[in-house]
Amino acid sequence: QTEGIVFVVHRSILWCRAPRLYLRIVEQGHGTIQLCFSSAVTVRDFVRFLYCARLPWDDPCTGNIIAATTDELLQRTATLADLADWAEVQPLARICRAWHHLHSHNDRLHRGEGAAVGFWDNGIKQGSILGQGCAGAVLEEDVSGLLDCCTEPPDCILVLGTSCGNIEDLNSNGITSSVEAGGGNYPPRVAAHSVILAARSGFFEAVLTSNMTEKRTGIVCLGIIEELGLWRPGDLDVHIVGAVHSLLRFLYSCRTDHVRAVHAIDLLVLLQGNFLQIPDCDVLCSACKAALDTDLTLEEAAIVASRANAVGHAQARKHALERIATLVCHGAEPHAVLRQAVAGFQQELLLDLVEGIALQAVATKSVP
Repeated sequence: QTEGIVFVVHRSILWCRAPRLYLRIVEQGHGTIQLCFSSAVTVRDFVRFLYCARLPWDDPCTGNIIAATTDELLQRTATLADLADWAEVQPLARICRAWHHLHSHNDRLHRGEGAAVGFWDNGIKQGSILGQGCAGAVLEEDVSGLLDCCTEPPDCILVLGTSCGNIEDLNSNGITSSVEAGGGNYPPRVAAHSVILAARSGFFEAVLTSNMTEKRTGIVCLGIIEELGLWRPGDLDVHIVGAVHSLLRFLYSCRTDHVRAVHAIDLLVLLQGNFLQIPDCDVLCSACKAALDTDLTLEEAAIVASRANAVGHAQARKHALERIATLVCHGAEPHAVLRQAVAGFQQELLLDLVEGIALQAVATKSVP
């Protein structure tokens, strides 16, 4: 709060972006902190950085290229650095002072010439939770930490099907598995933070911020998962839960290094047509395709083949079966491991695998 203006910030964002400031507020106990030494403009710039890594020179009203002689911008950057020091958000303080130093120098060189210096990477998009450029690189507090150890409980439940069932059994890890080994009728559920979902997905923004039931209850049913055949009543939920967690990690961190081949099929099917309206959806799709194009282990290939067969992904199904046949014909895996890996195969899939093994055995003059 400053100059009579109150800036409301989600505690989960504050926790992961400025943890020391978060602890100060918690210790005070009333959830409000006075920033009398900072102007409303400075606090607004600070809050914008916490949410989307945008900085004063990214302000839409000034454009992507900023005149080096803009005194107002230099002042905003300097005061933001001071506030960042006070809040102990050192990455923000450092990058502001670096920009200020550079542009103060250029201002002295070009004063009176009306020169403009383009500094910032326009890859940072307004509304994105994480910066995709310099600011994102220097952040020491990663939003993806919310998935692992955040003390603030998630406020949104994603129901991975059409029926919510009983939501009272949500466990402490934020995941409910109502489908046990023997099957079940209720879809699995995954917990998340609505502020992250709304910032990264047009679909979630619409249902969580408009006057709909989802906004009031915090429960979003993803019926499209059943429509696409990714999970149906009676199915095991391990694959779709894993895929959704992989999607969430991408939404929270903008990274793809966690994507595994065993989740790639489900992710590609879920992302097709960009139903969830994720602006950088193609980045995750590319990572999924790259994961499928690697040398899969026998266990990975078996899972990919089974998932691809279930959702009708012919290319991935063919590639996975060929990989299994190659491993078998070269004696890379014991037969007992093979039997265990393909134990859940449907008859049609198993017949195609046997045919593939036979063809490769003939081609390599080797009998497994």
